[in-house]
Amino acid sequence: MTTSFISWLFDIYPSSQGMTLWFIDVEGRKRCCWKLFAPSFFMRVTDEDVRRVASLVKSFPFKIELKVVTRKEICRNEECNVLEVRVHDTTRVREVVRRLEHHFPHFVFYNSDIPPQQIFLYRTGLFPLAYGEYCVDESGKLIEWKLDDKYDALNYTLPPMTTMKLTNRPDFVSPKFRKTFQLEVGYDGETFSLESEQPADVLHSLNHHLKRCDPDIIMTEYGDAILLPMLTRLSSEHKIPLMLNRDASAGYFTTRESSYFV
Repeated sequence: MTTSFISWLFDIYPSSQGMTLWFIDVEGRKRCCWKLFAPSFFMRVTDEDVRRVASLVKSFPFKIELKVVTRKEICRNEECNVLEVRVHDTTRVREVVRRLEHHFPHFVFYNSDIPPQQIFLYRTGLFPLAYGEYCVDESGKLIEWKLDDKYDALNYTLPPMTTMKLTNRPDFVSPKFRKTFQLEVGYDGETFSLESEQPADVLHSLNHHLKRCDPDIIMTEYGDAILLPMLTRLSSEHKIPLMLNRDASAGYFTTRESSYFV
């Protein structure tokens, strides 16, 4: 039995099932599904080195396929034989790359720094906020899709996304001097002040609002530099998980900040 729905592709990330995908429809309803996927990268090696790589990857507790293929190197515009390393656990790709780079530091690696979800989009032709009809089976596996959208479209419609704003209180005092923990949470036209001398109370209150709002986007002021590092530190110290991800099994991860100029 299969089910079809019309939605926007909102989020995608590696998981134990391959790739997890989230969709939002015109009513703002969220749907989660998955699809098997095994990303790959390439190494420039000799025949003898292929045997060394094969011996090393046997130590991993998950499936890794090796195959010698011919690819064109863009910089030189010439074809060459490379070793394709296909990893059947999308959450461990970076680990595989690190170990191979450690054992073979003088080899040339290709596509090893591309995130699995980005490779998935390249291979499938999907793209962020792709609008169309998607089909899943009874287990939630994504089977097929038909897009009514293009990645370079100039006229497009955005999905109805729920937004939460997370800031320090306006009377914010430096953490060095303050005696209470203060936050402001805003959504649905309302603002809530969270303040307590006990960090655990603030964390529990924040989780309450995260569950109530179920935001698609959390906007912050100085979040990368101050707010989120403080919250994640307190979460770890007091052993109170933050509900920043609606998929509790996935947790959350941090990235370095980026600047863009237009």
